[in-house]
Amino acid sequence: MKRIVAYTVIAAVALAIPAISEAQLSKLLKKAGKVKEKVEKKVNETVKSINSALEGDNSSRKPDDKTTSGAGSSPADKADDSHSSPMYTTEQLRQMAEQNVAVPHLTRETLFKVSSVSLNGISTPSDGIFSVLEYNREIGYAAYFSFYTVTGEYLFAPEWVSSGEQPRFDSGAAIVKAGKRNSAGIQPLYILYGDGSVRELPVSIKESTQFYDGVAKVSYSEGRKSGVYYINTKGEKIWPSLAMDYSLKSKMDMTIGNGARYLRDGRRAYYDNIKRRWGYLDDKGNVALAPQYVEVRDFSGGYALVIAKGEGKDYPVFIDTSGKEVVKPPIDAPTLQYAQSISDIAEDMFVDYRNATYYDLKGQPVRKYAWATRFFDGYAFTRNSGDECFTAVDSKFVPKRRMPLSYLKRDIVQAFDYSEAGVVTVDEDNVFSASGRHLLSAGNSYPRNGSVGRFSADGYAPFQATLDWNGSHTYVGITDLAGNIVVAFSKDEAAGRGDVTTLPEPIEPVEPEPVEPEPVEPEPIPVPPYTGGLKVIGGDPKGPTQVNDVTYQVTVKASPVEAANVTGSGRYHYADTVKIGGTINDGWILTGIDNKDSFTLSGKGSEYVVRGNGEITLLFVKEEEAPAAGKGAFEGSLTGMAFNEQLMGIPEMKIYLEMSPDNSYSSPYGENTAGVFTIINDPETPVKSQLRSMGAPKEGSLVTFNFFPVPMKVLGITRTDDGRQWLVFDGGCHIMANTRVVSTGAKANDVNAMEALMANLMLMFDNFDAASISPAHYRVEMLDIDPATGEFTFGELQRFSPRGWVPGGDPSIVSYEQGFFITKVDRGLTSDFVKGVRMKPVSGGRQLLWTPPASIYGEPTMAEGVAQSLGQQYREFANQYEIMKGLNVRSINETLDRLFKVR
Repeated sequence: MKRIVAYTVIAAVALAIPAISEAQLSKLLKKAGKVKEKVEKKVNETVKSINSALEGDNSSRKPDDKTTSGAGSSPADKADDSHSSPMYTTEQLRQMAEQNVAVPHLTRETLFKVSSVSLNGISTPSDGIFSVLEYNREIGYAAYFSFYTVTGEYLFAPEWVSSGEQPRFDSGAAIVKAGKRNSAGIQPLYILYGDGSVRELPVSIKESTQFYDGVAKVSYSEGRKSGVYYINTKGEKIWPSLAMDYSLKSKMDMTIGNGARYLRDGRRAYYDNIKRRWGYLDDKGNVALAPQYVEVRDFSGGYALVIAKGEGKDYPVFIDTSGKEVVKPPIDAPTLQYAQSISDIAEDMFVDYRNATYYDLKGQPVRKYAWATRFFDGYAFTRNSGDECFTAVDSKFVPKRRMPLSYLKRDIVQAFDYSEAGVVTVDEDNVFSASGRHLLSAGNSYPRNGSVGRFSADGYAPFQATLDWNGSHTYVGITDLAGNIVVAFSKDEAAGRGDVTTLPEPIEPVEPEPVEPEPVEPEPIPVPPYTGGLKVIGGDPKGPTQVNDVTYQVTVKASPVEAANVTGSGRYHYADTVKIGGTINDGWILTGIDNKDSFTLSGKGSEYVVRGNGEITLLFVKEEEAPAAGKGAFEGSLTGMAFNEQLMGIPEMKIYLEMSPDNSYSSPYGENTAGVFTIINDPETPVKSQLRSMGAPKEGSLVTFNFFPVPMKVLGITRTDDGRQWLVFDGGCHIMANTRVVSTGAKANDVNAMEALMANLMLMFDNFDAASISPAHYRVEMLDIDPATGEFTFGELQRFSPRGWVPGGDPSIVSYEQGFFITKVDRGLTSDFVKGVRMKPVSGGRQLLWTPPASIYGEPTMAEGVAQSLGQQYREFANQYEIMKGLNVRSINETLDRLFKVR
């Protein structure tokens, strides 16, 4: 049954999704039989109810009486309509989703260690490293922190305790205290580094926070002096103006309880221990907002909730990054603890969890539910009274996906644990994407007693599960988003000694492959017949080693070299910060940075934390002259061209270009533009296409969808140094709606009715039945220009990228969106988009369709949402070249920081 997953890379989405290879297709087809056997039984049990839903939906559907002038509904069109997918009930969606959700499972690559570890004693990985509380009788009877990498490397033995906060790696470093006293009776603090090296801190430092974007706050006591100051990952004192000494104060004043905070929206919260008030720093450690607040949250979405001092009473209020009070939430709360029911701001809204009401920046209620979460990556989870499950909605409150989640074991604020990986862990046993895709379950019948924690930015989380393998054993460790257990601990030695050829098989584990057209289910593990068990983590730990003996070579360069004078190259210690500087030469624009080696961002675009030897390349392009205005209206036929052939030869598909010599063309893009460039077709008439493999149509496949090409904004005509003439334009957004895989017959290669049904369910589940490709900055060559009439032929199309102009569809500009079943691949407009089309003069002033007709959407709210989104795109779209040029200044480090803020 699941071979249809390969087929859902449809040609409708093939405008945005590339063809899969024959090898990939064969692999998916090979797995089809295995998956089909597993799910066919359950599918058959629900076929009757699904068919009833189909019949009920079709019988109640009103025929579409809107037809294009001069066109009618053919028998083939009517036959296609009969295969439109229905809306399924919540229970049907839940059943089908649960058959494909990943669960934690052992693999041959799982690394195992015998150790009595509890779930609470294992941390969420950070920088690919996690801590574990383990016993070490050589030191004492308590548990001590050890450290491992997600690849199973034993980094540090259990001989460390907390320095004031639970140890956590940040910018390649973590701060701990020695678990054992030295000969002087002192437990010194150390900085641990990800390469196994360490740095001992001065014994005067008594307590420390962890690093937050490379900055930690420490307290010290030396003689009669005590105080607090900030350090970097090298242990060096920074921001001296913020250091505070308390020679005449009590020891209570040197606390780090109100410690370091993360840099968010260019602001870092800090506590003034003398004024006993909170303020905010900028990214350089300068005071941006003076300490004046009783309590503060970190900034989110450009705003932060603070408790401000009032006359006789403190009050909660949202402020912006300038400190301006923006909106007061509808709650009387003298502390942040009493304001927990007020969410942070996202999408210019906050939610009051007490009544599940969303408020705008004016404090006005905009939408109310029975249950509601804050917005996260553009989505929120909501539930109305009487609903069977939660629904993911976008920022316009348009429903996007119903979730197999019917109840919560905890308060809604505590139940939804959001992470930097772009996923949310719900009730510690289910993981969803921001848009509501069910990715991982640890709390169903397999595995038993399952639990999963918060995921790290790189996609790992702590878990606990009881698995039946060589007996029944409880494992605690680290899993990835696909449910692959990468590191496992168990107190039972037998838990790692089973036969790896008989590992317990999870229920349909899904292993995402971001560069593949389809997520590929893991193949059975081909192993020789041995019973050696799981790979064991053993031996001595890598650290501690001396830090001063290890340095790394870092090279910083410009591409091309003549574009700028660049600084920053040299030898560095692990976790040092490379500060990129220099000046940009006249006529060049800094567009990006290529960093494929051992670095991580420190929170600024011009600063990188060293993780090893590596090279950082700054990318530049030449400044371009503004395009000149063209004139006239032209039209050409796409019939017989590559783009039209993918759509099975739609008749009368035209390409239309109109240019204004004085930049006076009026459109939704503005009153004074250079013109418009668009495809002319009837979006209400469904088009047909085939699935494609290696660029060739897949026999026995058929797909239908409505196609709406969004008109593009002409910028003018330019000529390059090699004499070639180009039409420059912005846009290229194509919208596909009502995408359906259609049953074509009963032959071996045909898509049968059940496969079509399942494929359409997958499309709806991933929200890819209404796909689109994103707008960009393009140019297309104009060839064989007739000087008398202006008639010309289109040639190659190119797209602007940080590396300059590249052919349309170039691999360097392809973007991926991972669905649960399908990977959407956005190539944009390809290089042969209109190649060979002869453009002939026509009368101008043609009336164009600027938004898709509402009739192609099943729900009015969806049509309204698309229209609103397009309206915003027309008004606000700025191409990548314009944005980058506007951010460039002579200083390289300032330009990089600007680019980083808007990335």
